[in-house]
Amino acid sequence: MTTALELYRLYFRDILETDGLQRVSNCSADHAAVLNAELIRSAVVSVDVYCHRLSSDIWGRPEIVEEVAAARARGVRFRVVVQEFSREDIAASAFQFLGDSVLMWSSPNMTANFLIRDGKSFRFEPDFHERKGFAYANNGLLSGKLVNVFEGIYKVASQVAA
Repeated sequence: MTTALELYRLYFRDILETDGLQRVSNCSADHAAVLNAELIRSAVVSVDVYCHRLSSDIWGRPEIVEEVAAARARGVRFRVVVQEFSREDIAASAFQFLGDSVLMWSSPNMTANFLIRDGKSFRFEPDFHERKGFAYANNGLLSGKLVNVFEGIYKVASQVAA
């Protein structure tokens, strides 16, 4: 029997594979993990992540770890910026291969978490406290705006880390 979570995964996967324009909402950590895993699974060029911290309930899940490893094997570039830097979080996450190259940048005004895939797909969570967000499989306009935000954060974070 197919679970509701698996149907959710298959629905989003179909949207990704057909470049659908639908917005997909998520209301739980399970949904967030499914959307992130599917975005990483379908990445060809890059995955950029900005999050409060690399919490193991999302980034340490076996499905995320497996998809990140498979994407790395395909040559996908990963960049990760967190607001709270913890070596323990990194070591328990799918991004442990990044080690100390996970960057830290914090702003009291920034409560969002997001993941951008290949500059055209993303999952966005306006407030990391709530774990509710949405994803688009194909929205270049909004993805481009998030890419610009990420590039600004990444540049500042890189300068701080240097």
